Amino acid sequence: MRTVLEKIYYPNYQNGSRELKFPHSPKSYLESSCSEWESTTIEEKLLDLGYLVTHGFDLQNYVAGYIAERPQNELYVLSALVQLISYLRAGENGDYGILLLQRDDEISISEAVDLLCKEVNLRYKQHYVNSNSSLIPSIEQQLNNLPEWDYSLLAELKMTKEVYYNVFKMPTDEYQRRINTI
Repeated sequence: MRTVLEKIYYPNYQNGSRELKFPHSPKSYLESSCSEWESTTIEEKLLDLGYLVTHGFDLQNYVAGYIAERPQNELYVLSALVQLISYLRAGENGDYGILLLQRDDEISISEAVDLLCKEVNLRYKQHYVNSNSSLIPSIEQQLNNLPEWDYSLLAELKMTKEVYYNVFKMPTDEYQRRINTI
């Protein structure tokens, strides 16, 4: 298992009332077509999402509210979510299966948010590191890769299109369990 990214820092994940928030503009995480998307790397986005999701941030509710305020950006939000899932599953090569779901309108934003949260929870790890130069502890974060998806095996199974789509809606741990029983 290779580490996607390991980072030590203390981002601002809370606002003045101690509510969890994105440390950068929400567009940096949720709109793949805007300039803010380019302001952070995909790994930084995933580490920030990892912290938020594992600390109780309701990403599903946040995304629903975000789209309600900007319904014209719905496709960009879905694209951003799918890119993040794809990166977690297959790195820079991308995950053909999840991209296919998006292309064929087989995954909703709600399903994509749920799947992203599951994939992040499978990989995100953190611990606090005391620094001699600061009273505030830093966070050491990691996103670890799980074994990559075996597309050649899936092709050999000759699944129906519906079954194929359902496979790619599974989180990686469930996929691995099912593939190991074949």
